[in-house]
Amino acid sequence: VQQFLTGIDNEELEPIRDWLANLYLLYGVQFHYLVANERLLPLESIRFFYLDRNWLEVLLDGALSIGIQSSRDALYQKLMRDRVRQTVQPVIHNLRAKLLGGQSEEPIDAGGGPMAGLLLRSAVGSGWPGLEVRAYDSCDDEQRKLIEPLRMDRLSENVLLCLFPRVPAWIEFDEPKEGLHFGLEVEDERQVIGLRYAGKEVGEGGEKVGELLPGQTVEPKQDGFGNLDIQDLVDQLVARKSELGLVEGVEFGPAALALQMVCVPEQMVFQITEAA
Repeated sequence: VQQFLTGIDNEELEPIRDWLANLYLLYGVQFHYLVANERLLPLESIRFFYLDRNWLEVLLDGALSIGIQSSRDALYQKLMRDRVRQTVQPVIHNLRAKLLGGQSEEPIDAGGGPMAGLLLRSAVGSGWPGLEVRAYDSCDDEQRKLIEPLRMDRLSENVLLCLFPRVPAWIEFDEPKEGLHFGLEVEDERQVIGLRYAGKEVGEGGEKVGELLPGQTVEPKQDGFGNLDIQDLVDQLVARKSELGLVEGVEFGPAALALQMVCVPEQMVFQITEAA
């Protein structure tokens, strides 16, 4: 009987497997169990946390104990415990990809270390529904690899929950790419336009069209209603044609002005710093 039970096909365990996988990623867990008091997650705040895998295993044991009514049920659970866990673990990693209609290509995370996550409570969540969150395993641009999230859900209009299979070293938040527009940047409490290279490419490794020129800005005049003095802005930019890569005889036209006015989506980065 024991051999028969441990040899049950995965398909027969599918309903239990999927239910436990959702529970492992905190689906169905009421929010006040995650944040016991509102002061732990005030408005316009972000909190990073660890998830102890032992705690999660106990959570699953508690869920499975609901059906224990006799010594026979207890024996059945004891026999099937490892078998059930073996079927749950792969589903946990691929659950988000499955919900999105795909399949995760990242190898199953078999590490025994803590999982990690974050809770963001901010108007950013409601203002940018398409907010992009990416986590990496290193702060080194050349070595870091993307960590696929196990879960990324908006629990309410302004609360975002993300879970990762291991502790990230670098997490970045990006405005949606459709946020590309004309506008001004804020620098030292001033509204400025960061200058961009507008000339031709100057060879491999050289400056490219559209690249920001480090530290080069202009501050356009504005009236009391926030309207720009376009003529003043054009005059300032024409006076700096050489810095923009425009040679003598080349007019500063509408395309060059539009290039300077581009306001790219903002990015916020959080990274682990080594202890002093």
